[in-house]
Amino acid sequence: MIAQTNPVFVLENFETWDSSQGYLNPANWYSLNTLTMFGMPPTLERTTDAHGGNFAVLLESKSSSFGDLSGVLTTGPLITPSGDADFNKIKVPFTGKPEKLKFYYKADPEPGDSGAVLFLLTRWNTALQKPDTIGMASAAFKDSVSTYQLAELALEYYLPMNPDSAFFIASSSFDGYNPTVGSRFWIDDMSLVGGTSGIFNVTQVIERAFEIFPNPATTHLTLETQEKDIIAWEISDITGRLVWYQDEINQKEVVDISNWKNGIYLVKAIDKSAGVTVKKLILN
Repeated sequence: MIAQTNPVFVLENFETWDSSQGYLNPANWYSLNTLTMFGMPPTLERTTDAHGGNFAVLLESKSSSFGDLSGVLTTGPLITPSGDADFNKIKVPFTGKPEKLKFYYKADPEPGDSGAVLFLLTRWNTALQKPDTIGMASAAFKDSVSTYQLAELALEYYLPMNPDSAFFIASSSFDGYNPTVGSRFWIDDMSLVGGTSGIFNVTQVIERAFEIFPNPATTHLTLETQEKDIIAWEISDITGRLVWYQDEINQKEVVDISNWKNGIYLVKAIDKSAGVTVKKLILN
């Protein structure tokens, strides 16, 4: 979670890592490392080659039997069940309007490739039923940089109102769908500077009581909770692809999973404060 300090909002120094799901990831962030459970190589790694503290993130584009994979760091699962990118799924609550996104980076891209960073602020437009882009900062890093350099990306604003959501994504290859194997990108010590106050809340892991049964499951799954603060259910497969979503919460929800592939799924209960409780589901 990003802590607020005035006038700098500390984004992430990547000192805390999580291996509870069977792969290593910076705590509360998403990557393609879920694929390591199927023998794919990790495309995000913890490195002691850090700018500050003990650790930093290393993203690397790699080849695998699944296809070429870009190293990706993002605030939520990016890929939909159809294989398309859905940036709405990686948003987290945010109401500030900072002046700059700052971070330290190194880059070692393959020829013709570049590392990439995007930070986007949006607000839901109830009249049009779609998000409006409030502001954005982005950059591509095509040159090799062997020692950590400071990147300061100014936020460009397009609309006067405050945002309600934001997302961040970094990639070792500019084209995540067609990455260049071997490209590497390091990132550490990110912060948002200046502007109006706000909290960038990278999916807090909280404990909200809910039950899933049967588990393992075969044709139907029941979700049950007495928690009034849960506002949405989300189920993703082990690659992070969203397979089911429900934002009309009942105390008991029955899901038809008869057409789903066997394997491991993650069931998430999303709290009204954007906190998440996760449980593992086995389908066989």
